[in-house]
Amino acid sequence: MPAEDPYRALLSKARAKLPSSLVAEKSRFQVPEADVAQEGRTTQVRNLDRILSAIRREPDHMVKTILGELGRAGSYENGRLTLQGLVPTKQVKDAIQSYITTYVICDECGAPDTHFEKDHRIMILRCEACGGHRPIKARPKSAAAVRPAGPKEGEEVEVDVTGQGKQGDGVAHMGNYILFIKGAARGERCKVKITRVMGTTIFAEKVVAPQT
Repeated sequence: MPAEDPYRALLSKARAKLPSSLVAEKSRFQVPEADVAQEGRTTQVRNLDRILSAIRREPDHMVKTILGELGRAGSYENGRLTLQGLVPTKQVKDAIQSYITTYVICDECGAPDTHFEKDHRIMILRCEACGGHRPIKARPKSAAAVRPAGPKEGEEVEVDVTGQGKQGDGVAHMGNYILFIKGAARGERCKVKITRVMGTTIFAEKVVAPQT
């Protein structure tokens, strides 16, 4: 039978001696659910400031990490995160949970009472509750960040127009993409040429067949 790891044995003893008040504090730890909404051609996390306060992290690190995982451009201002393009709510919430799991929660005792330290060039996550620590390894990018190349400008595709935008453009969907089509009307199926791609939002124009 293999001998018990001395480091883990010490951690087990330390956890057993933790004050009950600290255990209770851990059980009360709650992160506000992300308030995700699509506004215009952007996706907003309207309460990121509250999430940052709950996990005791600075905006710069969390925002940079989430943008990298989602493969999006964006910015943080006035307590909210703005992502360019329309991003599914579940992807945004999964990215936030991924950050908390990787950069906040202690692997040893599950407490959220952690902070970053630097040992030479290695970032360490150290737990203030049990004393445990581990190197921080960035999570692999999500499928959203490494998705295969999507539609490109100049490409022609055939779509079903299912709606009408406020500016009169036809609206269609293609996978996770939403298309605004100049010259198209609701209910028709037509070939369109993509003129601009912004995240998951595509602008296109109807291709008119040449007169014979």
